[in-house]
Amino acid sequence: MTLPVLCLTGPASAAKLGAGNIHLLGWAERSSLSSLGTVGSCPKPSLNLNGDPPTSVTGPFLLVPGSDQHLGSSANAGPVGVSCKWKLNFIVHKHDPTVWVTTLPGIPLQPGVINEFNSNGTDGVHCAAYYQIDNGFGGAAAQAALASTQCNTDGFTNGEGSVAVINGNLKTGPTTIVAPTQSHWYVSYVGGSSVLVGQFTFCSQDPVGQHSTYACIQFDAGPYE
Repeated sequence: MTLPVLCLTGPASAAKLGAGNIHLLGWAERSSLSSLGTVGSCPKPSLNLNGDPPTSVTGPFLLVPGSDQHLGSSANAGPVGVSCKWKLNFIVHKHDPTVWVTTLPGIPLQPGVINEFNSNGTDGVHCAAYYQIDNGFGGAAAQAALASTQCNTDGFTNGEGSVAVINGNLKTGPTTIVAPTQSHWYVSYVGGSSVLVGQFTFCSQDPVGQHSTYACIQFDAGPYE
């Protein structure tokens, strides 16, 4: 199976798809929430707030032990650690959207490898996408492309997917919204050092077809995770 890969030429938001191998990453179903966790073990999710912070943040909720999703590819066996869920409320126009964000442990990922995100209702997220980190042109990049029309692209950016890169100097590239175009690489780039991690968020309406409740899954991916 092939999918176009990043070519670091031209504006970051205009990257095109090219050919390359894909390492698949699957998601198993999860059960319910357990007791509240600690902020130390569950850092708050990072969303593109566009100057509009949430009116309230509730959590973290630890996910039930043993319900963690299976993550794997030909290159790694997936993450181990604490997975948590957060509830964020916003005031937007006539709506008061709620965003549930599940934060996962870091995922091992080598530069240049394309992984597939595929969540068919896990933690409320209905979305399939591809994501990658890479080095080039004196800097680091992280990119993501939507592969499912159920991924949210309704214009409420805190309920849409995003990507951001952090390099070895701990400099962070811009947070790029992964919307609205399908099969299009949305890229975050920062110069000066090779990639440390990419931070990826994939979201959908929950349930699909309304604009009040959203669900997102967020994780870091990199060679040292």
